Amino acid sequence: MRRSLIIALLALAGCQSPYLSMMESAGIPKREILAHRVEDARDAQIKARYQFNRTLEHYRQVEALSGADLESAVNDLERDYQASEKAAAAVAPRVDQVQVVAEALFDDWESELKDYHTQSLRDASAAQLQATRAQYQDLLTKMRSAQSHVLPALDALNDQLLFYRHQANARTISGLDAGYSTVSGTVQPLLTDMQRSIDGAQGLIQRLQGQ
Repeated sequence: MRRSLIIALLALAGCQSPYLSMMESAGIPKREILAHRVEDARDAQIKARYQFNRTLEHYRQVEALSGADLESAVNDLERDYQASEKAAAAVAPRVDQVQVVAEALFDDWESELKDYHTQSLRDASAAQLQATRAQYQDLLTKMRSAQSHVLPALDALNDQLLFYRHQANARTISGLDAGYSTVSGTVQPLLTDMQRSIDGAQGLIQRLQGQ
């Protein structure tokens, strides 16, 4: 717990190379730092996925409302949208931090292969490097794919929110479901990709922790 706290606090310290050197001097290897950052990115995605899913469900429920209920619901949806925006914004920098440490770890690992004197051990380590790097690259692709859906999802939610607000202004319920299918179709790929990324993160965490 204490070590995780130290990593979290020092991650705010600016330049990554001095930070990583400082952590290694304190006995915390890059592998452990990377595992922590993958966990941090995974947790941020879990929160963002939950919030987007919750917001989408609230948008769907608005279709059954009218009059004062609709106006009140629109106010709630504005808060949902803002919460989704905030949750999404928390993911990207954490993915960037994962990439920084992963690249440093793999560069060091590859460089150190030449220090082996026993070919069989060098080959085994090289194979582990290749497998770990491949698993990481797969995870990074999933994380970036999820990120690519964030802005379209937010735009769709915002457009539908404007539509709901204007319907409330007009005191009408006509066409409330006109854009919901578009919203759902835009948000669902984000939810799917986030879940794939969350699942992939757990696999890499287990590899880094030797489980």
